[in-house]
Amino acid sequence: MTVDPRVFGRGLWSSGALLFAVSGYTMWLSASGRFRWRVMGLAVFVTLLQFLVNVVGQLWDAVAPLRPLTVFYYYQPQQIILRDAWMVDVGRGNLVNGVVVLAAVGAIGYALALWTFCRRDLPAPL
Repeated sequence: MTVDPRVFGRGLWSSGALLFAVSGYTMWLSASGRFRWRVMGLAVFVTLLQFLVNVVGQLWDAVAPLRPLTVFYYYQPQQIILRDAWMVDVGRGNLVNGVVVLAAVGAIGYALALWTFCRRDLPAPL
């Protein structure tokens, strides 16, 4: 069995899309919040909650229907690297491109951040 390092490049698209998705909803939280540490705490909490729902959903069937609501469900670089499979099954045979879903979450997050920030009332400096 030979290892071709070039196939790992395909998995980077999924990793980049995950980073973009997380930064998108984190930016929206940041545009909505007023205090840095509260925003950071909430962003870490939301990301950790999504990660735990995804992991526990793999082990416990009662939580499994919640997995497609997390960004980590669509992050599957191993499938892209090993089988060149970009599609993710979201149930009942419905397939979506995981990288596109992650990119859409990030784009929506940044768009909501822009919309929120443009409409918020910033306090005057002291």
